[in-house]
Amino acid sequence: MTAEYIRDWQQPRHAVGREGTGIPAPESALSSWLDAYRAENERCQEMADAAFSATPLGNLINKSLDAQEKQDKTITLAGDARKQVRGAVDEAMASLRLLPSYLRDPLIRHLSFLRKKQESDRQKGKKNQQAERYARGTLRKIFERLDRTDGRWLTPGYRSLAGRERLDDLLYLPQLNKHQIQTLATMTAAMFQQHLRNTLRWLWCQRWRADHGCNVEGLPGCWPVSHYACTSCRHITKP
Repeated sequence: MTAEYIRDWQQPRHAVGREGTGIPAPESALSSWLDAYRAENERCQEMADAAFSATPLGNLINKSLDAQEKQDKTITLAGDARKQVRGAVDEAMASLRLLPSYLRDPLIRHLSFLRKKQESDRQKGKKNQQAERYARGTLRKIFERLDRTDGRWLTPGYRSLAGRERLDDLLYLPQLNKHQIQTLATMTAAMFQQHLRNTLRWLWCQRWRADHGCNVEGLPGCWPVSHYACTSCRHITKP
């Protein structure tokens, strides 16, 4: 035979599910089970999230996350505006939008007044650079002072704690309102309670090891810690 393939089953065939062939990929039983398993997991996760959101703590956490998303969006927009600035006044205006409202609003009003007056005078042919001088002089000193103030209480240890415990609002404490501070206080108290519970559990385990070591007249590992737990922490109960 002069044909390239002697048998018809030796000829190459189209790949299953390849676009343009019109041959759909067969769905196996395992694939169906996996899809059903994923759908069931998503449904259970949604039910668990809904149940947790109905609790007071879950409601506070959701509100805090919404406020954090708004703050992140504001920071992103301000950063984009800062990249597109055209002068000292625009740069100062973009930096002012990152400040708390009690600092931002009066400074923006005064800067806007000076800018309108400057533009009006320039249209009349007069030289007026009050807004430029205010942005380069007074506002620059205000920003430097705010940075020094933040640097005094935003220590490396404080930043590390906020990042490690996912309490990012601690970094923006002066900018929070009453509700946000109450939410942050609840989450911080829950963090301390969790650490205290872990410490008490560790001390209870050390007491158990020390008691059994004393009963069998043997020396357990880390004897000084166990001995201290055995003699000085009798009041600790199992968490």
